[in-house]
Amino acid sequence: MPGPKKVGDRRTEIVSQGLLCDENDQLLLQPKGAMTFDRKNLPGWERAMRIIAGGAIIASGLIALSAAPVGYVIAGAGAVAILTGFFGICPMCAMVGRRLPSP
Repeated sequence: MPGPKKVGDRRTEIVSQGLLCDENDQLLLQPKGAMTFDRKNLPGWERAMRIIAGGAIIASGLIALSAAPVGYVIAGAGAVAILTGFFGICPMCAMVGRRLPSP
């Protein structure tokens, strides 16, 4: 049974951020300063307003346009507003680089 192949005297692993990775896994490593969606980017007052406005949007979509399919689309937009307010993360704000000030 043949042993593992040796590639000269070079190491083929890259040690970064405490992880031992293969050189082909470079795409999995996150560069410094990369955009992530796990940090809250909405202040408390805006989160509350999104939840209140989302409820109003859902109500208007289901009550005012109850017979039209567009009413369900409007209600879906209200649900998205409520979710972004509840979790405090707005993906569109993160894509343009909006961040909360550091404490």
